[in-house]
Parts: sequence; C-alpha cells; structure tokens
Amino acid sequence: MSPSVKRLLSVAVVAAAAMAIHFFCVKPLMCGIAEKRLERSTLRLAQRPDSYAVRRQAAANLDSAIACIRVQPDNVNLYMIAAANCRLLAQPHQAIDFYERALHYDRRRELFANLGNVQSEIGMKNEAIENLTRANIFWGDSIIDIEDPFVHDEVLRRYNEYEARMKRAITASTDR
Repeated sequence: MSPSVKRLLSVAVVAAAAMAIHFFCVKPLMCGIAEKRLERSTLRLAQRPDSYAVRRQAAANLDSAIACIRVQPDNVNLYMIAAANCRLLAQPHQAIDFYERALHYDRRRELFANLGNVQSEIGMKNEAIENLTRANIFWGDSIIDIEDPFVHDEVLRRYNEYEARMKRAITASTDR
C-alpha cells in the first residue's frame, strides 16, 4: 500500500473516531447538562403567568429538548420536559405525543397522571380516566391531583372499586 493511501486511511480513521467521540460522548454529556437547565427553566415558567416571554422561552426549551431527544431517545425526562413546554405553548396534542412516547421507555406514575390531565383538558375524558386510574391504582397511596372534577370523581370511583375487589380477593384467598 502506498504511503499516500495509508495517510488518507489514517485521516479517515481519525475523522471517524472524532465523529464517534462527539456523537457518543460529547453530545450526551451536553444533553445531560442541558436537561437539568431545561428542567429548572420549565418549572420556573410553569409558575409564571402566560406572556410572550414565557412562550418564547418555552419554545426555546422545547427545541432544546427535541434536539437532546434525538441524541438520547430513551431519556424519559427529556420527553416530560418537552411535553411540559408544549403545555405552556398551548399545544396539548403534541404534549400527549411526548407523554405517550415516554411511556414506551418507562411507566412512571407522573407520566400517566400528566397524560391523563392533558387528555382531560382537551375533552378526551375516557382516555384521561383510564390513564389517571392507572396512575392511582398502580403507583399511589393517595389520589393524585386531577384537574377536572368529573374525571376526579370517576377515577376515585374506579379506584375504590379496585380496592374493594382486591380486599375481597385477599379475604377469599385467606379463607381457604
């Protein structure tokens, strides 16, 4: 092999290694740092009244979260940050999409709760009841915050039915 071909191959290998380091090490590290900043920013924005400045920052947060999701597609926190910023931007359907995508990676109580509350906001009552009931039955000691009174009452009814069925099943199994 000629020296010029060897040099060319060496340059190609070094370039490929640099790209791999950037994509597999640097970008995830940068997104990990950005994730904490985005989480704090989103929490602050959620406590402020709606304004142009809030929407502008929420849009910037959403763009950053989406960029990091491309790098870390299994990072559930990034989906939750993106969804929360969609809610601040009055984009409930996009928020639902992010919550549902996050559920492919984890089954956190807050995912079901937030998904159910967004669904309730836009009139998807049956879906909201199902997701909020899941959040309460499988991951809770108490009824979580449910924004819609009708949905709250229905989730509480289903939760109580579930508890009663479980108590009957436990009693029946101990009576044998």
